Amino acid sequence: MDMVMNEVVGDIAQRMDVKKPVTTLGNFMCDAFVYMAKEKFDPESGISFMNFGSIRRPYIEAGPVTRGAIFEVMPFDNQMVLIKVKGSLLKKFIEDMEEGGGIAGFTMTIKDKKVMNIKVGGKEIDEQAEYTMVTSDYYANNPAKSWFYGQAKRKDTNYLIRDAIIDYVKIMKKNGTPLGTQLENRITFGN
Repeated sequence: MDMVMNEVVGDIAQRMDVKKPVTTLGNFMCDAFVYMAKEKFDPESGISFMNFGSIRRPYIEAGPVTRGAIFEVMPFDNQMVLIKVKGSLLKKFIEDMEEGGGIAGFTMTIKDKKVMNIKVGGKEIDEQAEYTMVTSDYYANNPAKSWFYGQAKRKDTNYLIRDAIIDYVKIMKKNGTPLGTQLENRITFGN
């Protein structure tokens, strides 16, 4: 078991942390979810969100990263779920994120505990368009968010989100793509 957990799966170029309201570690994880969902299930997958409580390790230091470190960050056997929703519903979901979290594929501004200036892929959210969000079965089964998930088209994948992170790190290592960079400024604050 030690040999498996000590396997170096990739390299981190820059320390990633869990800090409110912008978690670079959470953004990295969401990037992994979107990338792997596009590769394996749906090329239209474009956004992801993760709350602070789901990230169980406060940071990953720059340097080699092991399979065990990824298990510490995400110890749960949660599975990837793809959620397809209209932009109007997605906008309401994002507006409910006044404390921030890990995000990928969109940006937003928080001012006076209100979310505004939501942009998906660099463009203002289109309330008539359909967007595919990557999340976990844990979130997709959350009764408090049934107003959102209940109206969405759902695709269960049987692919662990922890495995998505490991696979992503391995692919980025093979491609020579540095991890831990370009994870800031997804959530900004209005004055």
